[in-house]
Amino acid sequence: MKKNNYESIKEKLKKLWSEERAVDFLENIADKIDEDQMECLSKMIIYIAEKTPDLDEVKLIEITNNLDTFDGSLEFLEYFFKMTQPDLVESIMENLKTDPEEVIDMLESIEDQGVIEYLVEFGSFYVWYKG
Repeated sequence: MKKNNYESIKEKLKKLWSEERAVDFLENIADKIDEDQMECLSKMIIYIAEKTPDLDEVKLIEITNNLDTFDGSLEFLEYFFKMTQPDLVESIMENLKTDPEEVIDMLESIEDQGVIEYLVEFGSFYVWYKG
């Protein structure tokens, strides 16, 4: 686990839980999640805490298993449509690659439907699969 991600998550969790509880949680998940999930958790923990009342370790592990990181919104959308509409992915992506406004509309639509929460930061695209 990268130290900066660990420290970032620990500091944010200390606002919700005791320091001991935060450290215990991080030690427990260290070998259960990959680096992308850890990075995503470090970026999205604030949003997760806001959207999840009474957040406990069990719920946070479940959420963390539904986090992913992509190089950009188009990479995410291609992955998403390969999983949900494999027969149409090529035509959908062809249209999205030529229309940046449609990319934004598509992401907002998927988020509004409660399927994902996302965060774009420094060329990375972080996703929390909710639905």
